[in-house]
Amino acid sequence: MMFLFVGMIASALVARVVFLRNRAGWVPQGAERPAGGAGFYLTESLVNMAALVVSFFMFTWWMPLIALFIGHVMVAPRAVSPGRYAFFYQNQFAIALVSLCCSLALFGIHYGLF
Repeated sequence: MMFLFVGMIASALVARVVFLRNRAGWVPQGAERPAGGAGFYLTESLVNMAALVVSFFMFTWWMPLIALFIGHVMVAPRAVSPGRYAFFYQNQFAIALVSLCCSLALFGIHYGLF
């Protein structure tokens, strides 16, 4: 269950950074483009969506919804504020990697690989 919550929070942080960069035009001054290409972020997003579906089979039906709510409504908007946006922008690849690893761990647990 820890992988579900940590992965959902990490996914929400990446989603919030991408949303603010693309829709609001927030780019920190002097910031380098985050590591990782578009293919990595697309793969991470697809694996996260598939892990969300798998989590409905692993836990009671409301547990993934609670994790989704906590990550996207409670944590991400408060964590990625204007004062801390540059930190999350620069560490976007690392946070996406945490999210991807948590999603893969959920797959491994569900299919008995671990």
